[in-house]
Amino acid sequence: SFPKKLKMASQLAEALAAVKRPDVVLKYGTAGFRDREELLDAALFRVGALAALRSREKEGVVGVMITASHNPARDNGAKIVDTNGGMLASSWEELAAVLANAADSDIEGALLSLCSEEVISKQGGTVFIGRDTRNSSSRLRDRVVEGVKAAGAETLDFGLTTTPHVHWLVREANAGREATLEAYYKQLWTNYKIIAKKEDVRNVVIDCAGGIGAVAVKSFLEQAKDLFNVEIRNPAGSDDELNSGCGAEFVQKEKKIPRSIDSQEQHVFASFDGDADRVVYFYMKEGALELLDGDKINALLVDFIQVCLSEDENLAKAFSIGVVQTAYANGSSTRYLKSIVGDENIFCVPTGVKHLHHKAEMFDIGAYFEANGHGTILFSEKVLSYSGPKTNAAERLLALASILNQGTGDALADLVATEAVLSATSKNVHEWSDLYTDVPSRQMKVAVADRSAVLTNSDETRVIDPQIVQDEIDKKVGAVRQGRAFVRPSGTENVVRVYAEAETQGEADSLANEVASVVFHHLAGVGECPRV
Repeated sequence: SFPKKLKMASQLAEALAAVKRPDVVLKYGTAGFRDREELLDAALFRVGALAALRSREKEGVVGVMITASHNPARDNGAKIVDTNGGMLASSWEELAAVLANAADSDIEGALLSLCSEEVISKQGGTVFIGRDTRNSSSRLRDRVVEGVKAAGAETLDFGLTTTPHVHWLVREANAGREATLEAYYKQLWTNYKIIAKKEDVRNVVIDCAGGIGAVAVKSFLEQAKDLFNVEIRNPAGSDDELNSGCGAEFVQKEKKIPRSIDSQEQHVFASFDGDADRVVYFYMKEGALELLDGDKINALLVDFIQVCLSEDENLAKAFSIGVVQTAYANGSSTRYLKSIVGDENIFCVPTGVKHLHHKAEMFDIGAYFEANGHGTILFSEKVLSYSGPKTNAAERLLALASILNQGTGDALADLVATEAVLSATSKNVHEWSDLYTDVPSRQMKVAVADRSAVLTNSDETRVIDPQIVQDEIDKKVGAVRQGRAFVRPSGTENVVRVYAEAETQGEADSLANEVASVVFHHLAGVGECPRV
């Protein structure tokens, strides 16, 4: 049968070589492949084939989401969703990069290293496909479909969807449940009603970053209009508007009010990012933006879970809880969470959803949010199948588990969970904000010639190489009260990210400027050195 495998691999390789690959090297990171959209046709053709082969190997549905999230509209990308509704297994990430970058003459070898004889020679497999609102997404969707078909599998195209939609749909399909967007929205609002106070209509203005989130919010409101009074700002529009001066990335990193929102407005605001897998909240305080980031969302939800556990000793005895953070977590949030769940239940991991998600899976209840608004709370099968006494606390805990996306961060699900908890606890946005006071911080990014020129330690809090960069940062930090700063290469853009904390906002801004200057001068900065 080996020659049969060779024949199938050679046929598929020949098909994949038909779309010429540009002379660029693509990396498959946490966010999948991302680059300028005109460079991606060959890669996404191959992604379709790879997703088909993964589906056959695992004998389940696999997903592909076409998006570049919070990147500018000129970029695009693809992210493969594995059969468990989570990110693609690490071993296959490496193989995806090998296949995407293979010269035409090497495609066959890449395929043979990818799959068993049985997988490559069989037909079958199903790939769910979703895409964001970028102009290039339809064309790249067609490439993925062609790749799936070339590999002998079928596609189901969900059209314009958020990234977390695709994760949820894949997970539900493989669990034998109804995998439709109608079922997704129904699961959100029916469980919201179990937690929230009756007749408490939630008022929120949502900045949708000019992206796909607006489509999801409108569809959700068709089912839940009696529960939410929502106004959408920055709806899905032209490519020029996507992530431009708006969205979660802009609000959280720049700490600026997004376009189409006035500083005098007195509302509760939420900002999604371009593919709606992140959300942050804010409100206006004396004309300035008061941010409630992913750390604050985490604190609110973990606090609520801890109350449920304390009200029902059966729950408290049955389930372990862990809270997972990265170095970006504000120092005050870490102290607050320790006061709720105890020092021994707080864990720090390297930046990136993959690290957070993996660690959170180790607990019955594993909470993780990045400050940027990406996060969720994972509940083990032991929790989801709990058959103990149906106390009020148990019902609310299980309802929260049903709202929160178990595959990835989900802006809409996180917003619904947040609003449910605010309603249940009768907290307004000011009281939520006052759970703790952030140590002032500032984030920046410095464009560099090569982001891989900087090497950090495992949790990304210190630079290992070049050593002079860390030495300079240490000097700057030592001169500031409550100073803390670190730099790390971005996983998605050719930039080095800078984070700084200090006792006052002015000192945090100044420290961020000084650290950015160190990066710019020692790591071949491109353009002008940024300043706050």
